[in-house]
Amino acid sequence: MACTLTALMERDTAVVVSVEQLNAFDLLVWLRTGERAAERLGCSQSTVSRAAAQVANIFGLELHRVGGEWSFSGDSHLLNCQREVHRQYRWQRHQPLRIEAQYCNGPLLLDPAPEGWICGGFDFLEIHSPLQLLRDGVIDAWLGVSPDVPDDDPDFAVVHLTRQPTLLTVPPGHPLLQRGSALSLQDLQAFPSLALPDGAFPKMEAHLKAAGLWSGPSRAPRYQVSKWEGLALEQFMVGYATAYTLKLFPLPNAVLPLDVGLMVGDALVVRQDDQAQPRVAALVELLHQRALALQAEMPALEVLL
Repeated sequence: MACTLTALMERDTAVVVSVEQLNAFDLLVWLRTGERAAERLGCSQSTVSRAAAQVANIFGLELHRVGGEWSFSGDSHLLNCQREVHRQYRWQRHQPLRIEAQYCNGPLLLDPAPEGWICGGFDFLEIHSPLQLLRDGVIDAWLGVSPDVPDDDPDFAVVHLTRQPTLLTVPPGHPLLQRGSALSLQDLQAFPSLALPDGAFPKMEAHLKAAGLWSGPSRAPRYQVSKWEGLALEQFMVGYATAYTLKLFPLPNAVLPLDVGLMVGDALVVRQDDQAQPRVAALVELLHQRALALQAEMPALEVLL
């Protein structure tokens, strides 16, 4: 059955929640803390909690809080039908739209937040959660990092904005630095290199594994400097960087004189049926201008549009 308001009303029991109620539920699930959700909605955490509990009760779902983060379980089909109605309402009635990004590009390209958009936490350390949020209509756009974006998925439209080389880094005093210009990729295999759990960024993972990297896993569920770049410093691992991360997180590391052959880039992902929206075009233009401003201080950054 199509996920429209008419389809919902044709069921034996109409399941309809208010814009405010579903906003509270979805922002709690997306941002995972009541504090973040309340900040974005301009209300109290108790208001968010009450509204989210009402939505969960209406749709027969269970809210869970594990490790300080909220999630839910249960059959979400009817919930997603309701989300689709509200998603269309946001686009058609010029309501605030929602965008998530990665830890490395969100702070540079989405701060300050574009007019008319609500930004996420920029702390997902995998691609699957933001893509599912976009597919379910919880968020309206995702600023991902290529090559791990859904170019071949017919449900999504992808706009590639930039590209830049992946750099290899090590802490000061690392034995690899003693090799100088004689350093080779084979030398790196004697040392652990940072990795995320299997499948977090599958295309990047495959490329780096083929180069003998991605061998020392980090189990951090969310991005924190200390549990990603900082882990490499602590354990003398080989880490990864771009011009972005060197600017954002100026930890005491050294860039190795090696080309690992992995180009990464910023790519805006939206639902296929939203790609022609004027607000998407305006967002692409803003991101393009912000990328051009960054290019002035990051010569390795290539702006594609």
